[in-house]
Amino acid sequence: MRRQFLVALAGPTRGGFRTAGPGALAALAETISAQGINIRAIGGAEIGGTGGLALMVNDDQEDGLEQLLRSAGYTAVEVESVEVELEDRPGALAEVARRIADAGVNLESIPDHRRPR
Repeated sequence: MRRQFLVALAGPTRGGFRTAGPGALAALAETISAQGINIRAIGGAEIGGTGGLALMVNDDQEDGLEQLLRSAGYTAVEVESVEVELEDRPGALAEVARRIADAGVNLESIPDHRRPR
């Protein structure tokens, strides 16, 4: 099972408060890149000024990302991740989402791993 990291782009830090405005993603990506960590998948959204991301990195870099996020003052939560490939057709997501719900599993994030056609 893979690990995924949910990262808050806005919130309290050791030195004050970080906002999810212009440059928040760039700052996080630069912090990660400077350590040579490869982001495999990313998803995110902003609602009411609070932004969050779901990140997946190479398996051998997961521990390094967790330590880096903590030391850089980001609020992050590690969650287990399962990759599911959906057919490209109407209703595919609805069918899988229903099976997940019926199994009593709560979805915390859904990053998109598709490559452009």
